Amino acid sequence: MAQQINVNIRMDKEVKEKADALFNALGFNFTTAINTFVKQALREQAIPFQPKIERKSLDRYIEEYYEKDIETILKEASQSDEKPTEIDWGKPVGEEVW
Repeated sequence: MAQQINVNIRMDKEVKEKADALFNALGFNFTTAINTFVKQALREQAIPFQPKIERKSLDRYIEEYYEKDIETILKEASQSDEKPTEIDWGKPVGEEVW
């Protein structure tokens, strides 16, 4: 068996309590859940979940960028005759995608 060490982390008390309740319901204790997370990250060489921007934050970012509210932006986009000619990373697709 590999040598074990103690690791200390800081988190909000309420977060820890909720995590304990969730992990216990899943049949884990906190230590086992954290170890599972770390081992999965090492196995995949990535965070084992996809970080996402909350929709509300994304809407706010778009509103600030275009200096319009999201409803106006979506309405204008749906009424536009313009069709995209490139996919997100900028490579031409050679034909319309809509």
